[in-house]
Amino acid sequence: MSRRLYKEQEGGFAPFFVVGREDRKDDPINAGHVCKSDHLSSAATGKIMKKRGTIASLTVCLVLGVTAYALYRFWGTVLRTPQLPPPAPTTLRAPASRQQTTAFEPPLPPPRPSGEIVPQARSEPSRALVGTANEQLKQIERNLPEDAQVATYPVSETEERAAFATADLIGDGRTETVVVYKAPGPPPDGGGQPLFLGVLAPDGDHLNLRSSARLYGGLIYISLRDKHAIPFAIRDVTGDERPEIIVTSGVGASLGGALQIYTFDGSSFHQIANADGHILELNNKGPGKPSEITARSRYEATPRVYRWNGHGFQP
Repeated sequence: MSRRLYKEQEGGFAPFFVVGREDRKDDPINAGHVCKSDHLSSAATGKIMKKRGTIASLTVCLVLGVTAYALYRFWGTVLRTPQLPPPAPTTLRAPASRQQTTAFEPPLPPPRPSGEIVPQARSEPSRALVGTANEQLKQIERNLPEDAQVATYPVSETEERAAFATADLIGDGRTETVVVYKAPGPPPDGGGQPLFLGVLAPDGDHLNLRSSARLYGGLIYISLRDKHAIPFAIRDVTGDERPEIIVTSGVGASLGGALQIYTFDGSSFHQIANADGHILELNNKGPGKPSEITARSRYEATPRVYRWNGHGFQP
């Protein structure tokens, strides 16, 4: 079988035919050309294969070298890192002063936003009753509503006085008993029993509760540092030479109190003054002249003055 080959000539390549192997012996010219071409093809193929083998060997060596270097760095780092011993278990112990078993103590309440210290409640000290005897109080309480008790108020750190007095309130020559008492009922602000003002008038051989009025708060308000305070009194404050009833009552020292003045017409009370504050004073202006009330709370810079206008005390 013949093959078409190209022979270099002037001006380009010209094709020529190469006969098959079976014709090589009969055509010595063509056979020589064929043998020479086969030899050149084998030599080129050998060079290509050798070059590819060299490249493959270099590639394998490079991969093995990189892998060996990576393993060397890895194991070198592992071997140089010191192995820390596992942490020993610890047991928390309380200080020696607290190792004994104690009852649970709740935490202290948080401080107020203003930084004010919360005052601790103090129990009232025991005071001795002055100005009267317990037996006289019991006689008065027998004529009051059931379970009622005569109110008391402190006059010093060790003494207290009962809030009752006698006077001729309407000028009829008969003496009435004016009393401030506590009795069961709806509790006032701050708790406790409500406070009442009552008038006991003689009725034969016993006293009769003629009239009563509920007062502000649940206790008689007084500040022992205020020498002009009037917790309870009966005297003329309007200048008409007839006695009026003065009572200062409240809830507690923090909220202040109210100075209240009443008249009694023989059957009922009439309130003619009601001044509130922390500092309450009734200033006497002399015989036949109305008194003045000054009232000031702890938040006021100047006191309020209440004057008599013929019907009541107004600021």
